[in-house]
Amino acid sequence: MNKLESTIPFDGFYESFISADIEHQIELDTRYYSELYDLNEFEEELLCNSFLNVNSYKFYNQIAKDYTNFYIDELNEKLKGFKLKATYKFFTSPKEYNFETDRIFIEIEENHAVDFIEHIVKNYKKELEQKIEDRFRSRSGFISFYKNDINLWTKDFKEWDCNMIGTCFELFDLEEEDINYSLREYLTESISENLYNTLDKQGKDLLDKKQKEKDRKELMDKQQLNLFTEQSIVNINADCLGNIANKN
Repeated sequence: MNKLESTIPFDGFYESFISADIEHQIELDTRYYSELYDLNEFEEELLCNSFLNVNSYKFYNQIAKDYTNFYIDELNEKLKGFKLKATYKFFTSPKEYNFETDRIFIEIEENHAVDFIEHIVKNYKKELEQKIEDRFRSRSGFISFYKNDINLWTKDFKEWDCNMIGTCFELFDLEEEDINYSLREYLTESISENLYNTLDKQGKDLLDKKQKEKDRKELMDKQQLNLFTEQSIVNINADCLGNIANKN
């Protein structure tokens, strides 16, 4: 079964609300462990700097996948008379963020992709024409490799590449305040659940060491409490025997 790839609207991980939420979660996790283990300033800094050092691609990949699932669900709420079936494929990151950001790619079964494009052309033609004109117009610092007129594009939609199909999706972003809020809540769960797995060895060793110290202290406190309880019982029994002896 042939499939076509497409991009979807995505602000990326660099200096976006997602990066801000990740930083916020790192602060929350650091504060949590600091209070749990009574970390000093040096240990706090070490732990904070230990996040995102391993398994980072897997971490961001999961966020991108969750974002895609959310986007497709919201898109289907907006589309009139069409339900898109697409799946997350991968994301890419630029070497430098000067001129571009991270991109998410989805894949769609070829015939279904053609149906989707036909639906957009039929129902959102003016919006699509304007988006193509704006998106692919050459300007200072940007040379477009695409004609910015849909009439100059191939009429065989199976030949449309990821950027051409992706322009259809650019008509539907997630900028509405209520949707954006729901998206951030949704992604926060993903960030929170997977952030620990990005801790490097130093960070995990620190937490492991602190947990063992905590366990030892709790064990000693429990043993001392038991000794105190046993001694109290002995003292009580001795007092009782003394009182009985005095009465006799």
